[in-house]
Amino acid sequence: MKKIKLVSPLLLAIILVGCASGESSKEVEKLKQENAELKKELKKEQPSNDSKENKKKEPKKEDNLVFKNNEEVMLYDNYVNKNELATLKITEVSTAQSSFPEFMSTLTDEFDIGKMIAVTIEYKNLGLEQGFVPSVFEFQGFDVDGNALERQNRQEGNDAVSKGRASKTKIFFNLPSEGSNYNEIEIDYVSGSNKIGTFKLDVTH
Repeated sequence: MKKIKLVSPLLLAIILVGCASGESSKEVEKLKQENAELKKELKKEQPSNDSKENKKKEPKKEDNLVFKNNEEVMLYDNYVNKNELATLKITEVSTAQSSFPEFMSTLTDEFDIGKMIAVTIEYKNLGLEQGFVPSVFEFQGFDVDGNALERQNRQEGNDAVSKGRASKTKIFFNLPSEGSNYNEIEIDYVSGSNKIGTFKLDVTH
């Protein structure tokens, strides 16, 4: 910030008295003008009350958390007290035929597993009195260009576990082309109305 020297009203009065007794009126007017200009410049440097209020009202923006394969997501009751409720992580994203349940392999009229991806999720209940299981509807897949993948509204292994227990589940997405074309995908995880973060995941074949 620029430093501005401002002549105080008391000092200005002393100067004016001295000038009146010995200097021309032009010099007095010049000092008045300089003092007024300095006051204006100082006012510009100071933020107004309105701008301060606007800063207070701006909501705090949380950084979008990014997770990779096998990185654990901690779920809290809120982000102030941070009581740990549950954890989850995506351990595998695969296009291999062995990653899909048998019924998907046999029902070829309904499922084309050659153009699908299977996502394995491990989860644990740390502090919830009710059972915990992440739902397929909390996840939305995207390709690396940000195009949404069609979600299969089916979930293999959706057991709600009690406090201290862990389990795993598997969800599925349809792909626009052969699974071998996809080496990476992204998955947004949204719990309730809150986006928890984005998984950037490597795909195995």
